[in-house]
Amino acid sequence: MFVIESWPAGEIGPHLTASADTRIVSDILMPFVDAVIWARRVPRDWDARLGATGGDLTRSAILSGPFDHVLKQVEGLALGGNRTPFLKDDVEQIISLTAALGMSHEVRLQWLHVEDRFAPGPLDHGRLRALCVYGTGSIAWSCQNDASGMEPVALDPYGILFTKPLMSLAPSAAFQASGPACYALCVDVA
Repeated sequence: MFVIESWPAGEIGPHLTASADTRIVSDILMPFVDAVIWARRVPRDWDARLGATGGDLTRSAILSGPFDHVLKQVEGLALGGNRTPFLKDDVEQIISLTAALGMSHEVRLQWLHVEDRFAPGPLDHGRLRALCVYGTGSIAWSCQNDASGMEPVALDPYGILFTKPLMSLAPSAAFQASGPACYALCVDVA
């Protein structure tokens, strides 16, 4: 397994691990890791299928409540269909994985069609956050109070960023669209 790690000198800056291997996801359970990037590989046709939806997907949704309730609400969103049957399954799997890793039954989901830029609010009281961008866009993640001068970490589409709340740092994320088919997924567990 090839892993990239960022361990800033001293106590300044976030501790980050990243890999395309699925085993990297469990690193978020380690107390000294602040963020994990799973740079997963998805089928090549996902971009083309998302681009061919012509705006048929749900543009925005905020769902919150018990895990089972949120999963049932996701069923009602226009995320699947003939062109993108993978999308609803993927969103449900990210919700399930985040709830399991965060050891929580309470979930909050934000889904948004990104036309330019979108920044979800801070993860103040939650245990874990997962961010994923679908389609033509990217995610930039950084720590505003990072005295080490760390450059924002950029995630490609379909990669998943898992972050924990950082008491001494103020992590922030922003989704940036680079085309018309860009969708942001933010899952928080409390």
